[in-house]
Formats: sequence, structure tokens, C-alpha cells
Amino acid sequence: MNRSVRPLACLTRIIGALVLLALSGCGALRLGYSSAPTLTYWWLDGYVDINGEQAPLVREKLAALYDWHRKTELPAYADTLAKVEPLMAGPVTAEQVCAIWPLVQEHGRQFAVGLAGPLSEFTPLLQAKQLRYLARKYDKNNRKFREEWIDVTPQELYKLRLEKGVEWTEMLYGRVEETQKQIIRQNLDRSSYDPRMVFKEHLRRQSDILQVLREHSTDGKARSAHVRAEVLALMERLRISPDAEYRAYFEKTTAEACADIAAVHNSTSKAQRANAVKTLQEYQTLMRSMAKD
Repeated sequence: MNRSVRPLACLTRIIGALVLLALSGCGALRLGYSSAPTLTYWWLDGYVDINGEQAPLVREKLAALYDWHRKTELPAYADTLAKVEPLMAGPVTAEQVCAIWPLVQEHGRQFAVGLAGPLSEFTPLLQAKQLRYLARKYDKNNRKFREEWIDVTPQELYKLRLEKGVEWTEMLYGRVEETQKQIIRQNLDRSSYDPRMVFKEHLRRQSDILQVLREHSTDGKARSAHVRAEVLALMERLRISPDAEYRAYFEKTTAEACADIAAVHNSTSKAQRANAVKTLQEYQTLMRSMAKD
């Protein structure tokens, strides 16, 4: 994820899953979440080509995962939004924005722990041909990333990042003004975002995932406790890279994103801030309601 290009990426991650927030309106969010187990099943099938014997287990575990997430994590997301909401009414500093980041990290950690259980049960059932399928899928994704983010002119990359920056800003504040677009441009001009560095980390993560899956896809004979421990360790490496160079880059661009968010927010009008408060309140109410469904 490109934090320095999307000035509101941190806040929208707090709201919940990015896929859900890409939907339009509260009704779409509720509908999208109720369909999440099925959508996730088909997304996963696109990566490993789930076979008939595996399908019942995968569907069962996804249903349980989202049930846990709905009851436990949605209220936690709402609680985080309640802490963010007061900041929307007035000016903010980069330090205040960055103070939210540990809450985001904790949500990510909790989800990783919840995901580790079902993933550790599915991993030993994976077949060699499915891992080859996954590797080909990664190669396809990598080609697409290069086409969109690396093998482009600086002008094309700048335009794409500007479009994303405006898009993410409008998700919270509504229609942006030219003043805010200019601030987003200024943020981009001094940004340290490097798609090659991001791509390098993508490749590291893919290699790590494939290695763990290959080591433990043993026709169901692997010890479940051992697999779970290995999957948990993998999840932690996906959250926090073991690559020191990337960690330094990530910290730098995250600090820039906090400053970018503050700059854009501080340029918004009273009406735009009111819209942001309303948006956060609506999502809080919806998430608490969905948690009880």
C-alpha cells in the first residue's frame, strides 16, 4: 500500500477493511460484509484453485472467521473511530495523526492471529500443483504492478498518485477543493514513495509465503500446533518486514503520511470536517449494529 500517495490511507484503514470502504454507502457496506465469506472464498480460489475436497473446510473456516471478526473486531473498529472522531472537528498535527497508528497496527495484529488458525488447518491440505498455481498468480500480479507503477513515465506515475490521493480524500471529506488538490500535489512533490522499494517487499513476502506453504503442505500429515506456530510467525513477518532497509523506508513514508494527512485536513472547510465527523459516526453506528446481527 502506498501511504505517501494516499493522504487518508491511515484513517481509512482504521475504519475497517479497505475493500469494504471501497463500497459506496452504509447499505453497501452491510451487504458487502454479509457476502464477505463467499467473496473471500472466490478470491482465495483465484489464488490456489480450491478443489472439491477442500471446499467444505474452507467455507466452514471462512464463515467462522468472519463470525468472530463481526462479533469481536467490528466493535473494536468502532471504538477506534470514536477516538478519531474528535480530531476531525479542528486542526490536527502530524504527531496526533501518528498517535493513531499503533491502534491500526493492533487491529492488524488481531486479525492476523484470528486468520492463523484456519490458515494453519488449510495449509497441510495444499497440493504441489496448487502452490505452482499460486506462484503463477503472483507472477501475473507482479507484471500488473510493474505495468501500473514501475514501467511508466514519471508523469504517468504522478498522475496516478494524484488521482489516488484525491480519491482517498473524498472518501472522508466529500468533494475536495482546488486548494486541497494543490496540497496533495505538494505532498507528492516531496514524497519519498518508491514503487521499486514496494515491489521488492512484495517479492519478499511472496517468497516467504510460498516457502512456508511448501514446507507444510504435506497431505494433512503435519503437526497442527507446529504449523500454527509457523503461520503465526509468517503473519508477523508480513506485518513487520524483517528487511531493515524496508522497515526504515516504511517508517519514513509513514511519518510523511501523517504530515500529509494533517496538511490536507487543516485545509478543509467547516462543512468538509462536518462531513468527516458524520461519516465516522455513521460507520461507528453501522459497525456496532452489524456486530449484533
